[in-house]
Amino acid sequence: MGSIPSAGMIFQNGLTDNAKRRAIVALWACAAGLLLCLPELLMPAYRAFYARHFPEQAAQWSLSGRFRAIPTFDSRDDSEYAARMHDAARRLIPGDPHIKENRSLRLALTDTLSFALMGAMARLCGGRVGAGWVLSRFAGVALWVVGLYLLLIELSGNVRWSVFAAVFTTLFVDVLDLAFFARWDLAGTFKQVLLHSSYYLGHYPWTFGAGRLSNPALTWPPLFFALWLLLRAKRAWGWALGAGLAGASLFYFHPDVGVIFSAAAAFFFLWRPDRRTFAAVALTGLLGLPWLVVHLGMSSEMLVEAGMKYGRHVDTWALAWTAAAAAMLWKARREPAPVLLGCVVLSACLILEAQGLVGRSVSPNHWNRLGAFFAFLLGAGLLGRKIADRRAWLWLAAVCAAWAAGRAISYAQARYPYQALPKDLDDAYAFLDANVPPDSVVASLGPLENMFLPIYTREKNFVGYGFIIACDVPARELVQRQRRAFALLGIPDGKIVKELARHDGASSNRLWQDALWNGRVDWQDREWSMFGVNDDLPRADYVKILESLARTPPDQDAELDYLWVGPFERSLMTPAALTRLGRPVYRNATVSIYRASAEAKTNWKPSARSLGTSSVRHS
Repeated sequence: MGSIPSAGMIFQNGLTDNAKRRAIVALWACAAGLLLCLPELLMPAYRAFYARHFPEQAAQWSLSGRFRAIPTFDSRDDSEYAARMHDAARRLIPGDPHIKENRSLRLALTDTLSFALMGAMARLCGGRVGAGWVLSRFAGVALWVVGLYLLLIELSGNVRWSVFAAVFTTLFVDVLDLAFFARWDLAGTFKQVLLHSSYYLGHYPWTFGAGRLSNPALTWPPLFFALWLLLRAKRAWGWALGAGLAGASLFYFHPDVGVIFSAAAAFFFLWRPDRRTFAAVALTGLLGLPWLVVHLGMSSEMLVEAGMKYGRHVDTWALAWTAAAAAMLWKARREPAPVLLGCVVLSACLILEAQGLVGRSVSPNHWNRLGAFFAFLLGAGLLGRKIADRRAWLWLAAVCAAWAAGRAISYAQARYPYQALPKDLDDAYAFLDANVPPDSVVASLGPLENMFLPIYTREKNFVGYGFIIACDVPARELVQRQRRAFALLGIPDGKIVKELARHDGASSNRLWQDALWNGRVDWQDREWSMFGVNDDLPRADYVKILESLARTPPDQDAELDYLWVGPFERSLMTPAALTRLGRPVYRNATVSIYRASAEAKTNWKPSARSLGTSSVRHS
């Protein structure tokens, strides 16, 4: 058995055999993973240093709780992925992390493999969601590099160039995303790309990572590997079986990669029919059928929550990157690897344009990103054929790594005071997690509190946030549960409607982003900008549902164990309503938690005088 070559031997002797090739790809994959996880490793150290040397200033931070590896405000997706990840760490099949009664077959088949892997990472880290999140990203980024290398080497045969291109594409895919979405504003795009790459990401709305599945990056690598297996399917039946199984599994990693692979594989078979390729395509379709059957029954409301947009239009940007891919394919149109990537680009384009023709499009950004990314990958692979396989490409990869390390350090320095929760909120979650039976149901009205509860505790929400990734309870049912919480806290529906009228959601969201750029966090303003039962339900529609239910009793059947009263709830409650709840089981400066006693569960009807209103109906 030969010895494993060191990095020095590889650089000195070159890539002369398969062992050295595998070693250098593995080294670069691990290096990329560490670089993109570096901010999460540095930020706790920065926070600890600042708190130790400047305690008075640290005590004034808006977010002075423990460091959280999961970005607190960047993306709703991140929080919902993390909630399902925590659920997967506690259960064999991840389900609805919010609503205890929801036994959803659709959720059991949605991103199951992604969350099962992330849950396994959390279990490896002792059940700590944040550590599992970082480990998942490390694994996802490393697999990005390996998967891209396998495709690039099939395209180009140029080993060192393929290593460099895989490393560069993984480390700077956020910059490429900006270029992919230029939308013809070339000057503005160039400025964004320059700032993003040289100013080291700078500010808070940007996430740092390879992307998809949000930050952990776990959904595209299986697509890379499935495509690589499909390229080899013509060689032997074993490769064809592997391609079919991998392709089918993509539906259970994330829908976009499952759909794009099956479409591209079908086009690839039509290009040059072959029994083994057909077997791979057929197996993908057969094993992906359960996912398809379950999701065919999605309601129009769920489709809207999934990102459906209405309107007929031609996506001209998709036509641009498809034309670029076609031009690059002209000379290589008889070769399997370029044609397969061309099929991916074509599939993404057709999905986008077909959605425009029927007047409905679901998550067009996903398809634009996929198509443009594979057009870029096709160009990188074909370019590798025309340039020499030189050691300089490895040194250039090292330059990219150094540049990426600078971005990671600067990113951590920019946001370490903000990647946390308010201390009182953090402490209240710690109390629940340590002292309350798992899967107890907690009623809170604050959208942010509801969003973070299933991430940092083992409890369930009474008022869940119906984001389709993690919860598929219809909006009307969620509003009825919410109305019961209003009644228990002595808040009439009409008061909520009046407060919503005072807080414009779109304006609040813009002000929130501006505040983040200036280093301020106004938690309460963020609550009102998100208030409702899911992100994609327009505020006017939410108010319409709430008003239409005014004469009906709220949900009385759902299980309820605890009531959460924080600054948001207290701003809506009267002193009489607060004292009626009795003695809290937990209290700190801003958060109180009450046991939902039999008395508290009755629907209390506050008087108009106590509410300062004159014509509010409440049932």
